[in-house]
Amino acid sequence: MELGKEKKRPPFKNLLGHAMVLDENRQVMHKSDGTAIWFEEAAEQIGVDVMRWMYCAQPATVDLPFGLRHPDEHVTIDCADGTRITSNVDGEPLCKVTSTPADETRRQVLMRFWNCYKFFCDYARIDDFDPTASPVPMDQRQPIDRWILSDLQIVIGEVRDAYERYDLPPVCRAIVKFNDNLSNWYIRRNRRRFWRSASG
Repeated sequence: MELGKEKKRPPFKNLLGHAMVLDENRQVMHKSDGTAIWFEEAAEQIGVDVMRWMYCAQPATVDLPFGLRHPDEHVTIDCADGTRITSNVDGEPLCKVTSTPADETRRQVLMRFWNCYKFFCDYARIDDFDPTASPVPMDQRQPIDRWILSDLQIVIGEVRDAYERYDLPPVCRAIVKFNDNLSNWYIRRNRRRFWRSASG
């Protein structure tokens, strides 16, 4: 195909958006009064994973309470490439951003994911876990192991169904419910098994 002769097509097939993104007090943010939060500010101070989860978990037809920009508190952001920025693409000074909804998302959702993953990594290293080894046959596993694996299959089905309908809030709810079962039931009730393994 010749350069410049590529077939013209839209950049996406489906576009999902929200009713409005408000500050955390459910007030409209305005660029004119300095309360509008710029992407650079939010991404660096709140975190993009937290932001992704907040957007995905929020029904698209309901306004999203996001955070607060503090226009009198200027900040400098250290970038991954070693540079430091003090203004956004429009030359406006970067300001402090806080977000109670983001803090709750980080604490209740993402940190719980991270703690489960860290717990697995710690014991996998101690036990020299080999992910390529043949899995233990299902009929040789304890009931609680079969339960969490069954719960995982249910979540996979729910998530796939919701994705096909472009309905992301049920995806987030299903994952949060599974993670609660994983952290509060499966891991807590199996700690002694892992400890015994760790002690040899």
